[in-house]
Amino acid sequence: METIGTRLTVLRKRSGLSQEELADKAGINLRTLQRIEKDECFPRGNTLKLLCDVLEVPVSDLADFGKREDRDFLMWFHLSVCVGLVIPLGSIIIPLILWLSKRDQISCLQEQGANVINFQVQLIALFYVLMTIWLIILPGTMLMYFIIFFRAIAFGIYPLIVAWKIHSGAGLRLFYPQWFQIIR
Repeated sequence: METIGTRLTVLRKRSGLSQEELADKAGINLRTLQRIEKDECFPRGNTLKLLCDVLEVPVSDLADFGKREDRDFLMWFHLSVCVGLVIPLGSIIIPLILWLSKRDQISCLQEQGANVINFQVQLIALFYVLMTIWLIILPGTMLMYFIIFFRAIAFGIYPLIVAWKIHSGAGLRLFYPQWFQIIR
């Protein structure tokens, strides 16, 4: 696996710059650049942007290095939504914990996690609105059967389909529809 330090060294040499020249042009300390290239530290925020500006590469070319592709983790991440069938708000809490703990280590998890959590927050809000309507306005109607069917699809069947698609290699695009974004 290529690290960010290795990638930075390759980009620096491809640009024909020495460490001293890159550090001067970027306005950072030479020792900081040496530590980054030796993978002793990770460039953050402004340092990363300054280096990318001098090397004329997008930040994503450097920022995603050091992350690994892990389809199995992504599959289990999507399956963690199924906890919502048993534990109220489990379809948000468990994926949120998994997302926050691994989003800097696994490629595509940042986008996938935000997509899943946004979708689940919206679904739970819709679910509670429908439950309130059923309990207050329309008790004893067919709405309850629709709510149960809706919950089974949203927290059970759809995450199973998404996990299967990821595991079978169907791509890592965003699978859940969005009405509005809460988390980016």
